[in-house]
Amino acid sequence: MWDKDFYCKQGLESMCESLTEIGIDIDGGFAEYVKAPAKVLHKLPDYVSFVEGASVDPVASAYHSVRKANINPADTVVIFGPGPIGLYALQLAKLEGAYKVIIIGVQGDESLLQIASELGADAALLSNNEEDLLKKIADLTRGKMADVVIEATGVPEVFPTCLKAVRKSGRLGLTGVFHRPTEVLLSQIVKKEITVRGSFCYTWLEFGTCLNLISSGKVRIDKVVSHQLPLNEIGKALEMLSTKEALKVVLEPSWF
Repeated sequence: MWDKDFYCKQGLESMCESLTEIGIDIDGGFAEYVKAPAKVLHKLPDYVSFVEGASVDPVASAYHSVRKANINPADTVVIFGPGPIGLYALQLAKLEGAYKVIIIGVQGDESLLQIASELGADAALLSNNEEDLLKKIADLTRGKMADVVIEATGVPEVFPTCLKAVRKSGRLGLTGVFHRPTEVLLSQIVKKEITVRGSFCYTWLEFGTCLNLISSGKVRIDKVVSHQLPLNEIGKALEMLSTKEALKVVLEPSWF
């Protein structure tokens, strides 16, 4: 009989058959107090701020994807999406020793691309059309294209462009969650021998690692967390995110 704890026992918590996420599977994501099993918690050190602690989750999600990409010192990494995950993936790819990191945004992302440059991006490109974008990537890689592409938008239409941006025998990491189907010619993956790896959530150990990366200043959150609001202003926070007035909002409970 199939062991439903198989993935849990392998240390792949995000793949557990019995995975239950607070705020997704059960209520509690936006509450003053939340009850959680002690075994899944990490103690927040005194020298780590509330905002830093609240930022570990997205950093760990980016870390899980970047680690799966097996980045080498000679690699050029292209990240699609200058949102919070993309900006954290940028910093983590740099920490992994990537030779060059290029980040891609679209119209309206100009301020985010500026932040990406401040966080160490070697190039921050605005995508006006696919042909122009691919030419820019080719110019920056001497025609080779990207060794690693990380998709951090969750926009289905971006996936075919990612396949064209990655070199032969390159690696493509999917971090964004697609909620709509996408059309892609699978022969592109076959003929170019591209490795495509999905990335979902993170492990308990990776969370702890990212807590250390933030507390040591190796990963910066100050450029990513744009606003801090009280929990009772969650409606305002969601509106600010939908209009792109905010990049990342941290909600503070009344007792904080």
